[in-house]
Amino acid sequence: MQRAIPPDLAHVRGQGHARAEHEAVGDLHLAADDFSGALDEYALALRALGPGDPAERARLLLLVAQVRTARGEYGEALEAVAEVRGIARQLQDGRLRARVAARLAHIVVQQGRYRRSLRYARHAYAGLRDTDEHVAVGQVSLTLGLCLTRLGDTVGAIEWLQSAAATFRRIDDTGGLVDALSTLGMVYKNLREWREATRFLEQALRLDERAGLYARMRGHCQNLGLVRYHLGQWDLAEEDFRQSLRISRETGHRQGEAAALLALGLLARRRRQLERADEHYRQALELARSAGAWRETVLAREFLGELALDRGDPAAALHLLEPALEEAQREAPQGDLVAELETRLGLALLAAGRVADAPVHLERGAALAARLGDGVEQAIAERALARLDAARGDAAGLEARLLAAAQAFETLGETYELASTLAAWGECLTLLPAGARLRLSLEGPSDAARRGGLLFRRLGVASLAAESLLTLARLEAEREHHDQALALLEQAESWLREAGTPAGDRADELRREIERQYVAVSLSTSNEFRALEDANRLFRETSDMDGLLAQTVRLAVENAGGDRGFVAFSSGGVRLDVVAQHGLGRDRARRVLRVLEQAIGPRLAEHGPVFSSRVAADPRFGAAVADALEGVASLVCVPLNFPSQSVGLVFVDRLNDNLLGPFKQREVNLLAVLANSAAVAIVEAQRSVLLAENRQLRDKLKPSAGAGRVVTASREMKEILGLLSKIGDSPATVLFLGETGTGKGLLAQVVHEASNRRDRSFVQVNCAALPESLLESELFGYVHGAFTGAVRDKQGLFEEAAGGTIFLDEIEKVPESVQAKLLHVLDRGEIRPVGSTRSKHVDARVICATGVDLRERIREGRFLEDLYYRLNDITVRVPPLRERREDIPLLARHFLDLFSRQMDKAVRGFAPEVTRLLLAHEWRGNVRELEKTVKRMLVLADEGALLGPDLLPPELREPAPGAGPADGGAAAGPTLRSKVSELERRVIFEALERHRWNRAKVARELGLSYPTLLARIKVLKLERRRA
Repeated sequence: MQRAIPPDLAHVRGQGHARAEHEAVGDLHLAADDFSGALDEYALALRALGPGDPAERARLLLLVAQVRTARGEYGEALEAVAEVRGIARQLQDGRLRARVAARLAHIVVQQGRYRRSLRYARHAYAGLRDTDEHVAVGQVSLTLGLCLTRLGDTVGAIEWLQSAAATFRRIDDTGGLVDALSTLGMVYKNLREWREATRFLEQALRLDERAGLYARMRGHCQNLGLVRYHLGQWDLAEEDFRQSLRISRETGHRQGEAAALLALGLLARRRRQLERADEHYRQALELARSAGAWRETVLAREFLGELALDRGDPAAALHLLEPALEEAQREAPQGDLVAELETRLGLALLAAGRVADAPVHLERGAALAARLGDGVEQAIAERALARLDAARGDAAGLEARLLAAAQAFETLGETYELASTLAAWGECLTLLPAGARLRLSLEGPSDAARRGGLLFRRLGVASLAAESLLTLARLEAEREHHDQALALLEQAESWLREAGTPAGDRADELRREIERQYVAVSLSTSNEFRALEDANRLFRETSDMDGLLAQTVRLAVENAGGDRGFVAFSSGGVRLDVVAQHGLGRDRARRVLRVLEQAIGPRLAEHGPVFSSRVAADPRFGAAVADALEGVASLVCVPLNFPSQSVGLVFVDRLNDNLLGPFKQREVNLLAVLANSAAVAIVEAQRSVLLAENRQLRDKLKPSAGAGRVVTASREMKEILGLLSKIGDSPATVLFLGETGTGKGLLAQVVHEASNRRDRSFVQVNCAALPESLLESELFGYVHGAFTGAVRDKQGLFEEAAGGTIFLDEIEKVPESVQAKLLHVLDRGEIRPVGSTRSKHVDARVICATGVDLRERIREGRFLEDLYYRLNDITVRVPPLRERREDIPLLARHFLDLFSRQMDKAVRGFAPEVTRLLLAHEWRGNVRELEKTVKRMLVLADEGALLGPDLLPPELREPAPGAGPADGGAAAGPTLRSKVSELERRVIFEALERHRWNRAKVARELGLSYPTLLARIKVLKLERRRA
């Protein structure tokens, strides 16, 4: 895109100066990004000038160097500057020497020679800072910020870049301001602060689009693309990269073309388009070499090394990465490229089997990334160190590192790296020795692989999603969990089919292996299933505890082919004791139990299954073989798993004359299943007894609305309680509006207790605490097979609240997809579980609460208008504590009495000054803040003391600006500080309202820096008035 700018050269021609005419035309070409035209005109201007005016020649040569740099022709730019340097020496012009240093700094920083550029820039700044060349000072500040960024000093870089931006704003230099904003965006991009990065880059792009500066838009597009790349918005990122590539080619900027090709290669690699990535990387390497772009050259080698690792060629990776690291260490030893290359080199050494050489590089990479504040690279290094732990056989270490890396990636919003880390858990397990691997639980790796696969699918990388499941399937098959392995294999192949990707050799080999193992394993007989069916039927028919325990031990002994057995049980922390036995006396059973406790430990029931195939040779039992375990050939002990504090176990043994020999795996599994069924039956029996007792107690207690729960003297709160009593038995939906901590949840319980639903469930749901992906299944439930991991039907919270009340707190956080289904529930009284094709009727009263203006959310398109009107049958605004100050002493005394009883600490109450300060405070946290304040005072107070102001938090010891009188009477005389603070508050608030809360305009009007204004708004607690 070239801008046509008609030249107005009449005054120049009138003067007849050919040199001035050519220079003016060259300036117009430069403004239109026509660099070739600008160079031609400047050359003509130089020719017309002749040798008689060296100062004018130096100025024109600096313009030529500027254009050459913009085209990425750094060698030619340096030649022009070298001639200017000679002129400066000849003229002994200090200011010209400073301008030469500034131009040299700008050129060599583009070449990636940051330490040399830093020296030039500091020299230039020292020579120009006290002059009137403000543009040059701003450009030098910008170069200093860029150098410090690449050298790892992000704090110093941000300071210089902000200084540059301030200079350009002051002189109204839009081009310089755009450069500063773009570089700030790049710094925040490197810090993974995506919101700030996007803000600066979009500002820069808008300014350049408005000015029509086509060439400068290249860098903005490139950096915006990198932000979107890291956020997983790959399609948008590709558009940005291709636009950057287009601009670079049209303007002849080889370095920019290389950077765009590298970025497109990154995208292709993540999409597993390895051939395309290789092509982009090699093109970028050639361009970067020809342009003398050091950084892009090193990056191309690094990315080609990663590609070689993807293809399983660590030797090729080492050949690329080792010289790249040496060059990066020469140019910027503490820079981001060194951190990246150290980690990649460590991974290549691991892949090449050089485990002893890898740690030093991986640890250097992690340490340097931490020093640079690069959370993503630090987490990548942590993931690489987990692979090293796996190679060393340290299972605990690899798990801890992978979990830490996954947490870091999730916090930073790095979806691809998070998925890669979750999938890497299973890969790392394959590096462990087989014996150690088989002893580990697959629960964590399984959950991680499934989640990683789903994230890869969301990003559109089906092959990596399938790879994570195939690794997990191989681990399951290794444990002879053939059904699980086959299910995972089927899932992986279905994902590949959806993406149109062939299954590949790995999936085919795994399928053949599983099929061979299926044939090798004998089919289980129907006797086991019949035994479990009979056991469950007997458990259902037996309701008393003693009968259940007796049935448990009998079924365990008979179905496992044992000779004797017993059940031990403990409740409330009491020692385990035998409560039922079969085939032996209780005393003998107790002696066996004590032997087991001595061998395994006192927490035997929590240890997990205990199995001995040959008791006589088992060192755990020793002398007991001739005593309590005399004649025992094999034994099994499995726990009874209860959700409460109760514990128990089932013991079965076989004697020496038992022809079946030692217990087999299938029999141990059967005992574990029987024990689980028995535990469920015992818990249900206990629950039935408790429910009956609770029902009797509830029938005797008929609570009144708010009685003993809401402490208030406020007329408005009493009116609210009266309203809640009236609507208690109605089916109307209630919407509570109020700030956080005002007691909306407590009032929702008051409505429930005042209704005819008080004997049924009150289910409270914090909509903000549930991720969007889980909220629908939690509210409405799901059916078996609805998604991966849905192994059984699950009731939703609406079904749990059937006949009762469901309270949806922070209703504004419900996503739009769930809002529509919630509206259907309110209109029809029906829910449809996730994955189901049938609706279910539910009868649950809905109460909601919010702390925001839902009508504003409707205007923003973030909340359904129909749902809003359906929710507010009855709308109750809960006043904040500062609007009902008469409640403050009452609530404070209530909390003091409550916590005094809980802590068993007697005090004499509040000093009058404390009461005055409590009444004067604004209480932005409302009742919850008051509760925590009183609790803090009581914790800090001495026994029997009077609670004085010294126990209050610092922010309560002086009334907030603008607070009313503490006691409702005459206010104490205002202090000078409070008067000044109130005046400041009023001036800033009026300015904000006048400019519609445009903080930048307010800062300029009041003569404040932007950060200072933000800090004062926060300190003075200024808030925008709601419509």
